[in-house]
Amino acid sequence: MLVLGSDPSLTDHGWCVVDYADPENPVLVDSGRFRTKSKDFFTRRYRKHYEGFHSLMVKYKPDYVGLEIPPPQASWSAGLYPIWIGISDICTELRVPFATWMPSSVKAYARDILGDSGKMFKSDMVDAAKIVLPITGNLNHNIADAILINKMSYRFAALFNGHITEDELTEKECYLYTRTITRRKTGTVEKKGMIFKEGEMFYDLPHPKYCLLYTSDAADE
Repeated sequence: MLVLGSDPSLTDHGWCVVDYADPENPVLVDSGRFRTKSKDFFTRRYRKHYEGFHSLMVKYKPDYVGLEIPPPQASWSAGLYPIWIGISDICTELRVPFATWMPSSVKAYARDILGDSGKMFKSDMVDAAKIVLPITGNLNHNIADAILINKMSYRFAALFNGHITEDELTEKECYLYTRTITRRKTGTVEKKGMIFKEGEMFYDLPHPKYCLLYTSDAADE
């Protein structure tokens, strides 16, 4: 499985492509950053992200995409939502399934890799990414985040598609992917894990249930 991971940022957008043909020895195929300057006109800045990401999708033809979604109500979220929407639209156009992750989930994943607790700093995210992939030397923190998002997305896709079972997940992965909560007083079961959020946090776009979406696109043309 070839996965494209993305850590959207209007100024410095990290990305990476990882090959999981051998899941025990993933290979970093390519990585980089889309960078824009605050003095540039805002529409041109967004266009650079869209065109750059589309070029990556066409060049590498990933089987799956993972990206971070801006958290609700954060002061900087409004500027990032157009990038997230643009990437989502590109995935839809090319019919590539994708998963979106909250920043808090990415940090929790990194914290688990390091066996650490408490606040995660940029340097911690870099350290976690270097455990995920055998990278030596300097690593940009935005690319490090993209690597962690990439690995989370691969593991989730492998679970969703039946390539691995829940028994093969780490405790943290179970929390993120398959968690349920049973309310003691009411007995109500709340499905919190990512696997229950198809059509909300991840999109299995090649599935026939989305065929109407593409039929509608064709009719519009």
